[in-house]
Amino acid sequence: MRKFTLFILVASFFGCKQPEKNIIQFSSQLDTLIIKTVKQKGTRSFTLGASSASFRDTNEWKNLNWFDGYPDYKIIYPDNIEDLKLGFQYIMFDSLRFFDKKTKKTLWQKTPSLADRQIIKITGIMDNKEIFIVDSNHNKDLRDDSIRTFGEFDWTYNNNLILCNYSIDLGTNVFKDSSWFQIGLSNNELLESTAQHLFTDFYIDNTNYQIGVIDVNSTTFDFYEPVLYTLMDNGVNKDTILMHDIVNYGEYIKLGKNYYKFHDLYNGCGTIVLTKENRFDTIIGTQIGMLAPNFKCTTIHNDTINSDNLDWHKSLLIANFSGCTGRSYDKFKELNILLGDTINIIGLESGINIDIGGILIDVEIDYNKEIYKKYRDAYSSYDCYLIDPSKRIIDKFDIFDWEVYLSDFLPKE
Repeated sequence: MRKFTLFILVASFFGCKQPEKNIIQFSSQLDTLIIKTVKQKGTRSFTLGASSASFRDTNEWKNLNWFDGYPDYKIIYPDNIEDLKLGFQYIMFDSLRFFDKKTKKTLWQKTPSLADRQIIKITGIMDNKEIFIVDSNHNKDLRDDSIRTFGEFDWTYNNNLILCNYSIDLGTNVFKDSSWFQIGLSNNELLESTAQHLFTDFYIDNTNYQIGVIDVNSTTFDFYEPVLYTLMDNGVNKDTILMHDIVNYGEYIKLGKNYYKFHDLYNGCGTIVLTKENRFDTIIGTQIGMLAPNFKCTTIHNDTINSDNLDWHKSLLIANFSGCTGRSYDKFKELNILLGDTINIIGLESGINIDIGGILIDVEIDYNKEIYKKYRDAYSSYDCYLIDPSKRIIDKFDIFDWEVYLSDFLPKE
């Protein structure tokens, strides 16, 4: 399940200025932009998720069938820790890729062992207090690392971050890299998450843009599931990120008058490749401005719906909700009560078998796999897509925030 927290956009305006000489400059005539980024601490206005921090007795790790790399570890533990348990933070799942600017070729990290792909961490009792230690210099010796205590998990991803250093082997040379993550308590549950992003500042013609990249998979340092977002666009500085600002791998970002595909990310060096798309208005998809995908589906009452036969004098809202958060059912009910006569509303849910009003689609039924793939593609989702009578996507938002985005459709008092 992927969930993004939405915020109100705060913008500040800056006067036009000439491009700074030390910032990379592109022409809008270029079809491909190869953009270098810098890895930075924190998430810069982006709210990530977190996963449970897992620590086990060392013998438990040895007995796991998949953990065949455990014998390669020669870990040196401190002597004065009781009830010691072992955990791991992934550096990467696979080898990292690098872009060689001189040769325009791809370089691959030499295939690392399981031991080299993970940061060791331990927890235990010292002086009657629960503590933990992270092998932040990646030398497998936990005696020379800081002793820490568990604090509150920081959902801003800016405080109490742990810097981890590690080596990258390209075969011809070895160099140092580093990343940040945090461990903390939230509602008495021990959580962990990466806390880093890529940042770049560049010009297209005389217009300044700033772009960030974050990995929505918060369990590893290698930007396994990268998403891209604009931090500055044509003099407007964005302090928060909205759902419709997020560009997934393979989707398109608008810079000035042009659209560019998020074509590639060399996750070892953070180089972004954007390719210009001159016919964005003909593309079928679920990004804002695209033509909405057609679909056929059947309701929980066995009525067949064909998007070609809908009443396109009105806009259509395709709204996802999920039993993982029961409150989303209430939001869908509100939508139908207040807007059911104003716009067409279709609700998508996995395994729904109760009638809560409106047009309901059980996306687990085989006949509904088409609409599932195009407008949900996840067991649990809260994404809503607003489609205008010309059959274009005009907005995208979270069902919990529908009152903000659909206020113009609400009945006037």
